[in-house]
Amino acid sequence: MKHGLMLTAAFSFTLFGAAGCMPSLRGTVADVPMSEAQAGAVLKAMEQPLTFEVSKAAAPDDWGRAQAFVAQHASMKIQTLSDAIIQTYAPTLTTADMGFNSITILYGYTITKSTIGDRVRISVECVASPCQFKKDQIAKTASRNAHLAAHFIKTGELPYPELVIK
Repeated sequence: MKHGLMLTAAFSFTLFGAAGCMPSLRGTVADVPMSEAQAGAVLKAMEQPLTFEVSKAAAPDDWGRAQAFVAQHASMKIQTLSDAIIQTYAPTLTTADMGFNSITILYGYTITKSTIGDRVRISVECVASPCQFKKDQIAKTASRNAHLAAHFIKTGELPYPELVIK
């Protein structure tokens, strides 16, 4: 791992409750080594603003990529799809009991499109399941997911789809 670059991917932690349960949190970020190419792709995507404008001519292709991204990479199914909005169902916490308790963070998206003169404005938001644990890690994951989505919508580039945490 050169330059100390790290990718944030899934992690777990343990809490001890009154009954001695040990829940594990999944679907958020932790430091995981990644290649220089992956690190470069993440850094490039993080530079993409979450609200940006494109020409009216480019808008249909960009909107098609927005629909494809959400369909392929959101944890939640699409609830609303129109010429102005793509929105998933609100993400919820899921729990499973596999001999221990685990909590999985899910991610949903709201992407909007509006015409401004001869340009089209696209805004991307990624939201996570509501959770009181590791809020900073969850917010970091949602932010990175949103930037990866915005970068893909604008450029058509997503060289490492596995970097999107679902």
